[in-house]
Amino acid sequence: MRGSSNLGTNVRSVALLTALVAAAACTGRGASVSTSASPTVAPAPRTMRDGPIGVYGGFDGLRALTPDGMGAKLYTCRPAPCSEAIAADWSPDGSHLAITTADALDVVDVASGREQVVVPGERIGDIAWSPDGSRIAYVDDGFRVDVIDPDGSRQAAIAGGYDIADLSWSPDGSRIAYSADSGRGRREVRVMGVAPGAGQRFVGWGEHPAWSPDGSSIAYFSGLGCVIQEIAPEGRAEVTLFDLGSISDRCQDGLDLTWSPDGRELAAMASWGVAGWGGDLDAVYLVKADGSRAHLYSHWLASGRNAWNGLAWRPVA
Repeated sequence: MRGSSNLGTNVRSVALLTALVAAAACTGRGASVSTSASPTVAPAPRTMRDGPIGVYGGFDGLRALTPDGMGAKLYTCRPAPCSEAIAADWSPDGSHLAITTADALDVVDVASGREQVVVPGERIGDIAWSPDGSRIAYVDDGFRVDVIDPDGSRQAAIAGGYDIADLSWSPDGSRIAYSADSGRGRREVRVMGVAPGAGQRFVGWGEHPAWSPDGSSIAYFSGLGCVIQEIAPEGRAEVTLFDLGSISDRCQDGLDLTWSPDGRELAAMASWGVAGWGGDLDAVYLVKADGSRAHLYSHWLASGRNAWNGLAWRPVA
């Protein structure tokens, strides 16, 4: 096993609660940045169930992931075949899909199939839908986080940085977690406020942050192999949630994390470093929210040419 041993639910809960109390008197590392006049959004009112786990990238958009690595197509980017799906995220009610391709940020109405270009151009990176479905955050040219309405109106800049990726919106709509290049050869996880003047703070060293559905913690890959860390949003009480290397000696590097809509588990994509058709093979694991156990879900994702870029777990009513 690499890294620390898994901690029980009660230990993690006490640590996170202690952090939330202590953080009220603490300030984060790093300077504040000016923010736009973008309103704080309210959380989605409904409790959603788990739909299919989607995997995006490759050459055909978004697929439902199955244990054999090849599920049914959920969305084919247009014109087909498209060059690549760079990022994808479901609306909180699962009725719309936001997806970034080499040409634009699009929003798709799943029921009707209607597709709207929200932001044209080749500069758009990772994306995240606000918890009430009213806004979409996206990375502009790798150096700035913007927010925009799904119809393409009310575009506004929130914060800047270097090589920004991995956006994850807090369930209360007040903050966004993301990763960025620290300038020291390492990536760092940061949290920015959405409201004007809210600023941002350093949370921990790592990438691929995923805010838990209950808002109490942020999970992310530590940057040390396949170790998944969990930390309070204020940057305290960091614990090892699970080391995927403890159940697979093939796991080499974490690639993406996403919570299940019901908050009971995490889907974790990782590189196996084993050559397959089109490049190295990636795997997807399911990890219990309390870190008590994890298991391999799928391991037939070819990276390199025809790469899979990440995960998007669909919520259903």
